[in-house]
Amino acid sequence: MVTHQDVDHAGGLADVRERAEPVAFAHRECAPYVDGRDHPLKMNGKRYPAARVDVELTAGARFATVAGPMEVVHTPGHAPGHISLYFPDERALVSGDALHAPEGELDGPRGPLDEETAVESVATLADLAVERTLCHHGRVVEHDPDAVERVRDRAQD
Repeated sequence: MVTHQDVDHAGGLADVRERAEPVAFAHRECAPYVDGRDHPLKMNGKRYPAARVDVELTAGARFATVAGPMEVVHTPGHAPGHISLYFPDERALVSGDALHAPEGELDGPRGPLDEETAVESVATLADLAVERTLCHHGRVVEHDPDAVERVRDRAQD
């Protein structure tokens, strides 16, 4: 599951595909950056190796997983086609870069391309019942159900 097209999230997919046979998932707005149809944003010059995306996702897609149901949440702003993954039964979220956790404390996105859209995405996440968030830049953060809402409020100020 590719959360977005940044090099530190999608740049190794071609190598993984050479070594294994994964099914690669990415949002339909992210896939062109990963598969080579478009040059990845935030990259000047040479791009990372393009890799096939097998399944192009849209918001609201649901999958059965060993952790229970998983819902794809479209959270653009940090990058186009950015997604977060919500596990309602576990009250858990994989936020990609929609949130980060410096020093173990939830905070808004790092370096968004579109600040306003990134804040709207945090508001979308604040509506979810979440008590544990895995931030790709940070760690797993255990928190009270209102923590993402407080991040949203700070971001809107």
